Amino acid sequence: MSDSTIFHPVLPGSPAIPFLDSHNTGHDLFITHIDETPLGAKLRAFLVPLLLNSLLGSFMLYRIFLFQSHYYAPCLHLLSNGPTGQVDSILYFLFNMAFDTFLYRYLTPVLRNFVIGNLWFRLRTGFRAKEIVWRKAAGWRRVALDQMDPSRSRDLLGRAISSASDPHFVNSRTGHDTATDLFIMDYKAMLDSYLSLKTIPMDQWNLRVWQKKQGSWAVWDVWRIEMRQTNAQSDMDKIAIRLTEMGKPNLMDRWARILRDAAAQKKSSHNDDEDGSESDDSHDEPQLPRETHSAVVELFAKEGIDFEKLCNETLGD
Repeated sequence: MSDSTIFHPVLPGSPAIPFLDSHNTGHDLFITHIDETPLGAKLRAFLVPLLLNSLLGSFMLYRIFLFQSHYYAPCLHLLSNGPTGQVDSILYFLFNMAFDTFLYRYLTPVLRNFVIGNLWFRLRTGFRAKEIVWRKAAGWRRVALDQMDPSRSRDLLGRAISSASDPHFVNSRTGHDTATDLFIMDYKAMLDSYLSLKTIPMDQWNLRVWQKKQGSWAVWDVWRIEMRQTNAQSDMDKIAIRLTEMGKPNLMDRWARILRDAAAQKKSSHNDDEDGSESDDSHDEPQLPRETHSAVVELFAKEGIDFEKLCNETLGD
């Protein structure tokens, strides 16, 4: 992924700059998008971690109530120097200590992060038809990337950004389900973005990747590419309907097969030319090569259809 071709500088004086700086903890990378998933899906997605964390919290409280039998009573037994049962008491004491240490060390942070993050955010904002979602590159994988060779790290980071910002990935999930091993939820930024709607409109946080390099913020407007892809799909649907009306529905499948073959060939050539690096246009609108266009025109001509005329009449060009 080449930053110079897909990222552009955030305009000086933009209110987004101080907002980004105030929530940047050194990771220098955010992904934002607007979640328009139906409210029912958002509620169901929230109930799963709520139930799991409730069970976890209840179990931890249960362990606290057992403190006397697990620690206090065995200690008294050992101090009493009883003739029997000391080995059993020591093993029982050590087992419980190891188990509770594991709970405190690894599971308490999970419960804490849910309470001060997802739960607190929902208590403050509820569920909305349109929700601002923030993710920051501060997951456990970030540590691993920072310890790698710079060229290898850049390549893997580019792939992670492309995957996490893919429109299909984002639109098929809601809320915390968009988190990855690199990009985790930033609930504080999400909450503050609602409080700042008077100065920063919600559209500012459409599907975008924000990256800070050499002290300046740059942005990749992924949402523009998504819009072009949506428009292109809409045009394809119109042509498919027209072909069905003409009694040639199978022609659409053959056309799509040509486009898939061309896309696969283009992807293969990018992988060979860029020495293993991520393609610059991994989400970009696909360009139709001249050879592919000629193949499509020829395909339609064999069926007695003028491809250019069909497009002009169907799409109103």
